[in-house]
Amino acid sequence: MWSWRAPWVLGVQPSRVGWRCRGPCQGSSPVCVYSVTLCWGALVVLEQINTTQGIGYLMNRARDYGQTDVIVVGLVIYMALGLASDGLVRLAQARALRYRKVIGS
Repeated sequence: MWSWRAPWVLGVQPSRVGWRCRGPCQGSSPVCVYSVTLCWGALVVLEQINTTQGIGYLMNRARDYGQTDVIVVGLVIYMALGLASDGLVRLAQARALRYRKVIGS
């Protein structure tokens, strides 16, 4: 069992042992991805309802005037922002949980 005091008891700094947050981080990593997805979904829905500025406002105005190209561009912007934020969360996850690849081998 890994103890948080083990490196200091041995007289070694945690960074030299490869000490990482192993227990709580494993269970919370899918939660981070899910929460970012949920936040983007809520942002898109709230921007489409009763807004006076932003991408949602432009898309609502484009819907009223039949400008499908503006609607498609708005959807592409939402998609790009969502993919970028998902990629950042997964990159942070991969860096924080680097040891997971080694444990199964």
